Amino acid sequence: MLEILGGGPYYVFSRPLILQVMPDFFDFKPYDTTKLPIWVRFPSLPLRCWTLLCLSKLASVSGKPIHCDDHTTNITRLSYARVLIEVDLTGRFAQLLSTLFSPNGSTLAQ
Repeated sequence: MLEILGGGPYYVFSRPLILQVMPDFFDFKPYDTTKLPIWVRFPSLPLRCWTLLCLSKLASVSGKPIHCDDHTTNITRLSYARVLIEVDLTGRFAQLLSTLFSPNGSTLAQ
């Protein structure tokens, strides 16, 4: 199931298709469009940041982390890490993330 949810983005007639896990008791209420899943890229991350814990902390600055793509999980594409996050469209979205790496105190802008 995570392969399907994390394999997107999917489009139907040039419109984005949003996939979510179906709840145990389905409700026919209209979908709340204040939250939306989006893919976020973190370019040029040091290898020590390619753990699920570190990626989750980086992604949680902008939203709720949901899933990493296969290339990120398997570390097969090193140019960027990609994480699916759920963002609140009514709030503020972080455009730039400055990360401090210890012990030398170097920073990396994302």
